[in-house]
This record gives sequence, C-alpha cells and structure tokens, in this order.
Amino acid sequence: MKWSIVLWHRRRGALWFCGLAALFCWHCVALGGVIRAGEFRVITFDLPGHGLTEGVDTTIPAIEVIRILMDSLHLKTASLIGLSVGSVCVEQFALTYPERVDKVVLASPGLLDGPDVLAADSLSVALFDRMDSVAGTGNQELFARAFMMTWCIGPHRDSARVDPQIRGYVYRTTLWNRLHHPPGDWLPFGRHPGLLDFGKWSRPLLLIAGDQDVPYIPAIAGYIHGRVGGSRLVLMKGVAHMLNMERTEAFNREILEFLNG
Repeated sequence: MKWSIVLWHRRRGALWFCGLAALFCWHCVALGGVIRAGEFRVITFDLPGHGLTEGVDTTIPAIEVIRILMDSLHLKTASLIGLSVGSVCVEQFALTYPERVDKVVLASPGLLDGPDVLAADSLSVALFDRMDSVAGTGNQELFARAFMMTWCIGPHRDSARVDPQIRGYVYRTTLWNRLHHPPGDWLPFGRHPGLLDFGKWSRPLLLIAGDQDVPYIPAIAGYIHGRVGGSRLVLMKGVAHMLNMERTEAFNREILEFLNG
C-alpha cells in the first residue's frame, strides 16, 4: 500500500495532495494537466516504509506524519486535497489542526467510523462484504480485479465504459502493492475527541464525488456538506471513484477555481 502526498508551492501558499485510493498510488495522474502546465512545483512523499521513504513505523497517526513533514519543511499553513481514504487523513488534520490549513478539497470522500454516524445502503454493504470475502481468499490477482471492478468501474457501469488504460493501471498497481505490502501494513488514523464534529469545521471546503461511484461515497459527501456551512458540493456525472483519472480537466478546473476564489 503506497500513500503519496503531493505538495505544490505557489505564490499564494502551499498545496498538499493526499492520495490514498486504498491500495495503489496514482499521484502522477491526479492533477496531471496542472502539473504538465508547469504551474506548480511538485514534491512527493510516501508513508514510512513505503516507496522512497525509509523506516517501518506504522504507529504514528497519519495526521501526525503530515504535521511532522510540514514542520520539517517549515510550512505554517497549506491547502489540502484528499481523495478516498486520503480524504479521511485530510478531514482529521483539518479538524485537529485548523490553524495549519488554508482550504480543503475532499474528493470521493471517506469518513472515519462512517457506519457509526451514517448508515450505508444495501448495495454498498454488499460491495464491501464482497471485497472482504475476496481479500480473505488470499488470491491477490482476484482481489486486484475486484478492487478495479468496484472502485474504478463502479457498480453502475460495465467495463467497456471505462478507458482500458485506466482500468489496467488500477489493476496493475493494486496487484503490485498487495504483493509487496501486507494488507495490515497501514498507518493508523488514531482517535481524537470531537474528531467527527463537522459543526466545528472552520476552513473553506469543496467536496467532489462521482455519480457512478459506490453509493455510500456520494452519500458521505452529502453528509459532510450538510454539516459544514458554506461548503460546496460537486457531483460529477458519468464517473466513479477515480474521477480525477476519468475527468482530469474537469477535476483540475473545479479545484483551481476553488483555490483561486
């Protein structure tokens, strides 16, 4: 499992991209148009013990890894973007250290202890149960395919509607990470009092979800949107969980308009 944070320096400040789509790294695809345009300087960061980062520590909560790295780079504040489980890290960081955050984007958002605060629909529960069942077989090729079908294609489309290059990328990187990192090798989120009290959210917030995603994901986006005053919710049509891959230009445009606003 590889998790990457991408940091952009620009005149208005720093921008972090926290991309943790469960089991694969795709930060080179995210915001690709912006990166190619040369508007931002990009720095990547991998979790301890993953990618180019040395060490094996998996006891420090993910948000503390972000804080420690920001401190080491002497960054007082930054705007943060999180996708999937990466959004959970961003949510925690923004609620725990609001003074360190400028703006926040949550794409295909997750929710810490989601079932405790937001009941999942029957289709989403069935999909999650199936993923757990496949994981239990120990067949990593089968798991990678199930992951690709669930999160890349989504429950409402057939594979022909998704670019084969995107499907192949998700499958290959998921398989590689399952083979190279044990399923339990995960940086903990930790628990903080009042962590899920979105009523205390104080930073500008943009939420983006795809209408072809597992239904629980846009439901989470709506849940957070309803609890954060002044937040903006964008439901992108015709895309599932990997909306940044499928609609790169639209994804970039929404984020840049929000950050420059």
